[in-house]
Amino acid sequence: MKKEKFCTFFKIWWANLKPTILLNIVYSAMSLTLLLSGLAAVGMANVAGTLARQRYFFSFKEYWDAIKKCWKQALCTGLINLLFTAALVLVFWFYLSTTGVMFVFGMGCCLLTTVIFSFMKYYLWPQILMFRLPLVSIYKNAFIFAFLNLKSNLLIGFVSLLCYALAAVLLLYVPYLLSAVLVVVLGFCIFPGFKQLLVQYLVFPFLKEYMIDPYYAEHSDEDVQERTELGIEI
Repeated sequence: MKKEKFCTFFKIWWANLKPTILLNIVYSAMSLTLLLSGLAAVGMANVAGTLARQRYFFSFKEYWDAIKKCWKQALCTGLINLLFTAALVLVFWFYLSTTGVMFVFGMGCCLLTTVIFSFMKYYLWPQILMFRLPLVSIYKNAFIFAFLNLKSNLLIGFVSLLCYALAAVLLLYVPYLLSAVLVVVLGFCIFPGFKQLLVQYLVFPFLKEYMIDPYYAEHSDEDVQERTELGIEI
């Protein structure tokens, strides 16, 4: 990330830190139910996308509007992601009981699949919000973008791992009660919005270049209001 882009991101995040704390708590509470995780994700992605494009917003209105608009696909996507994650955990568990070449090969495939799937999830929610596509196409595009926008994906993954590492350090080296409070506060009140803002900040320009601009270059009279809200000029 270039220095100017880096500074702009943190200015946006810092300026909206306080207004989004309660939103982060609502998101975290919904995500913990598991079944509502898809709804929580699409709502947060909508708010984070609005912030990333530096558009004025009312956080809870943006959040609930996205859920009401996209609840069917968001709910299905959340369930698919949960089932896929559960399957990965079972496969991991199986290969942990193996040895030799089978263990190395199996664990390598599982880790690679986990990374690719993590990258794919960056693109699921923006597509649900911005395009009228069947879920099969959304997942297909996300799989392609997991490789095509690899630099940004790796940056998001690296920053996320740093945050998880910070949580681990706090738990290991700070007195238990204090570390537990810090991890809960940071993990539930700050981190969800921070990560989703980073995702939208890096993903939207890519989607604009490869999906939005080519389409509206050929259909310049369509979705004028939506393009204005997204800050897209053709």
